[in-house]
Amino acid sequence: FAETARLYKVIQRAVEWPGVREPETIHYGPDTQQTLRLFRPEQGFSEPGPVLLFLHGNGLEEADDVVPASDTLLYDNVGKLGARFGGIGITANYRTGGAASNRSGAEDLKLVLDWIAAHIAAYGGDPRTVVLLANSQGATNAATYLFDEGLQTKTGPGLAAAVLSSGLFGDAAPGLRSLIERYEGQRVPIALWSAQYDPAAVEIGIAALYEQLCRKYQQCPWFEQLHGYNHVSQVMSLGTSDTSVQNALIRFYHTVR
Repeated sequence: FAETARLYKVIQRAVEWPGVREPETIHYGPDTQQTLRLFRPEQGFSEPGPVLLFLHGNGLEEADDVVPASDTLLYDNVGKLGARFGGIGITANYRTGGAASNRSGAEDLKLVLDWIAAHIAAYGGDPRTVVLLANSQGATNAATYLFDEGLQTKTGPGLAAAVLSSGLFGDAAPGLRSLIERYEGQRVPIALWSAQYDPAAVEIGIAALYEQLCRKYQQCPWFEQLHGYNHVSQVMSLGTSDTSVQNALIRFYHTVR
């Protein structure tokens, strides 16, 4: 993780983001880790814009929506991308360490979505068009949220679509399989991403989740393996001249819009 971040810090430093405002840091809950960074374009909205919400992983076991020692270049690049697309970009922290778990991460995602529903219109965003991009541990937390009605907002999942990238499923997420089997709530369109250089255990877990969702709904989720990337480089590449992952995100977005 640290070596990949070092490489992409150099690449991202050369990326320009014209027309994107400095981010605002907002507390969405009482815990010090329950913060989000909100990115929006300098130009106002003629109509409510889409919202790209990002949940990071926990590669350094000190999860933060800004990679340490990256000068905020990582993962601000994801939030800036949402603003450059003409919408709102949000990168969200969630509780880690101590008693934190997949469930507490899912609870925090619910709080973020509650905040979006209540406040995003004031920033020009459309709460009906929230697309979630979640990576690694963030994807595990998101899957827990998506298949547990007891964790969701009062109106349901509150998401137009979700991309679960290099998630930790299977043996790394005990209990998720039974959650999915029991789930009878609203179905959110899902894309599953794996990276060519993901660890084998990650690939196996993604394959198991894919098969289970195919069987449950008799319709398989969107799936892409991102060639040339590792467990985190696909997210770190967003906004650079390498548009492979960005194009995968756009392709999926257009299947649900």
